[in-house]
Amino acid sequence: MNIQIQNKEYWDNLIIDYLSGNITDKDQIILNKWLSESDKHHLYYESLKDIWNSSGIADNTLSFDYEKAFSLFEKRIRSLSKQNSKKSWFQKRLVWSKIGAAAILIPFIFLTYYTFLYFKIQDNTISLSEIISPKGSRTQVKLADGTILWLNSGSSVQYNNDFGKGNRILSLSGEAYLEVAKNEQLPFVVKAGELEVKVLGTIFNVNAYPDNKEIKVSLLQGCVSLSKNGETKTTILKPLETGIYNINSHQISVDPYLPKEVLSWMNGRFIFNGETFEEITRILERNFNIEITIHTEDLKNKRFGGDFRQNESIEKILEIMSSNQKFRYKISDNKIDIF
Repeated sequence: MNIQIQNKEYWDNLIIDYLSGNITDKDQIILNKWLSESDKHHLYYESLKDIWNSSGIADNTLSFDYEKAFSLFEKRIRSLSKQNSKKSWFQKRLVWSKIGAAAILIPFIFLTYYTFLYFKIQDNTISLSEIISPKGSRTQVKLADGTILWLNSGSSVQYNNDFGKGNRILSLSGEAYLEVAKNEQLPFVVKAGELEVKVLGTIFNVNAYPDNKEIKVSLLQGCVSLSKNGETKTTILKPLETGIYNINSHQISVDPYLPKEVLSWMNGRFIFNGETFEEITRILERNFNIEITIHTEDLKNKRFGGDFRQNESIEKILEIMSSNQKFRYKISDNKIDIF
């Protein structure tokens, strides 16, 4: 039975204020009284606290709304940034890190064992390490410099044996979320196809699958510069902005917002917001480790929207998407034909 919380957004705000250390004495008294009124209030508080601390997954029976929570966290950060500078840098850093590591990154608590490390000796002096997240899995790794790296399904990074000592350069294929350890002497560089992302210490997501037409960099905290490989001209991103590199035009543009779906993969969800059916099937192929063939050309460019849990079966997702006879499909082992 789902627990219903009245005036949910109001209590979410008070709980977030408390967890971030920004609650007033008056609101603390109100929150304490509310928590003591019933067990379900206390259970709901513990659920939100678990997410904040990234120590577990919220109980589904509490009907926690992740999308609404992310939106709420985003609004709270925007309001915090407008307050005067009496709050220390550490307090602001703490709020951001909790959001980045707790509000939407919970699934990696039980996905870390998917990590695979491969070492390739190139010659007598240089070796490359490659971290691979196979299709159908996600991976979490702490790098030698203290940076936390998450890899989405079908993604990989490479770095040489001097990483963390003489350089901090990663080559990325696929999608990654990074919480970069600060080191002003060694800037952190992510090479994603033709795009280079340079930071000192920050939190951001890079989507750079080889079959994509764009490379997207979404910034949650700090500051990053984007440049095309070999060029000195840079584009600077601010928090909650997304930089987009068009592979065909070789141009970089900036969207002044953070799409709600950008980190859905870390929360165990597929959020489709007008992507073409061909783009969607590529995402499904990577996550379910299957092969999908679209036999109708017109269908490839049709756009779909939807919100699915990643623990739902591929058959269930296709069943919902094909409602009203939009298309037909046939599943045979690990291959799917769509007509």
